[in-house]
Parts: sequence; structure tokens; C-alpha cells
Amino acid sequence: MPVMTPDEFLNIVRRHERYVNGWVGGAREDLSHQELSGLRLANVILQKAQLRGIDFSDCDLTGADLFRARFERAASPATNFSDADLRGARFAGAMLSGSHFCGADMRPGLSSPETREFDNTDLNDATLDRAKLEKARLPAGRHFETRDIDRR
Repeated sequence: MPVMTPDEFLNIVRRHERYVNGWVGGAREDLSHQELSGLRLANVILQKAQLRGIDFSDCDLTGADLFRARFERAASPATNFSDADLRGARFAGAMLSGSHFCGADMRPGLSSPETREFDNTDLNDATLDRAKLEKARLPAGRHFETRDIDRR
């Protein structure tokens, strides 16, 4: 996986935040397949970011805005997503073993205000063994195998 410098990452996050806010000079960023393990990224804004195959192992993403972010096949074991906005995020096939989602918002996210369409948070085929979901806001009717998740 490519490794980027802290300055490169900071510039990407700044451009992406400008994109999210609709400001000049913003761009929807693609961090797919980057190696960012162990970083403290609390409250980072990566709404709608392309994060496919990213390595967020042991990262602190507490309170991060990850609304409708794309995490397909991400390697994110032991990542702290506590209190993060994960509405409409896509984690299909992601490795999330031992990750914390305590207090995270994982309900569907509004994809189009005009049509009132919602994207569901996608956890299909994600590995969630030992994941913690205490007080996470989950989509209505979503069921998980209890052997895979620690709901305490």
C-alpha cells in the first residue's frame, strides 16, 4: 500500500473539507488503498470520501464525519469509530475485527434531498468479530449474529 507523508494527508483532508463545504478549490478525495494505520484522526471530515481498501488499523476516528464514505474491503481492525457519523457508509467486505462503534450513527444517510432517497449503511460480508457496538444507532430491523459482535 502507498504511504503518504503527514503533509500530503493534511492537504488531502483540507481539499476534501473544502469539497464537503462547497468551497472553491475543494475536491472529492480518493484515499483508496492508502496505509494510515495508527493515526489519531478524531473529528476528521471525510464525508463521501473514497476509502476502498484503506488501512485504518488501530486508528482513532472518534467523532469523525464519515457520512456516505466508501470503505469497501478496508483493513480497519481495532479502529475506533466511536461517536462517528457513519450514516450511509459502505463497509462491504471490510475487516473490522475488534473495532469500536460505540455511539456511532450507522443509520441510513440521505443521498438526495430532492428525492428524499436514503443510502443504507452497508456491512455485508464485513468481518465484525469482537466489534463493540454499545449505544450505536443502527438501522431499524438490522440483525447481526451475536457470536460476531460484542454489544455490551
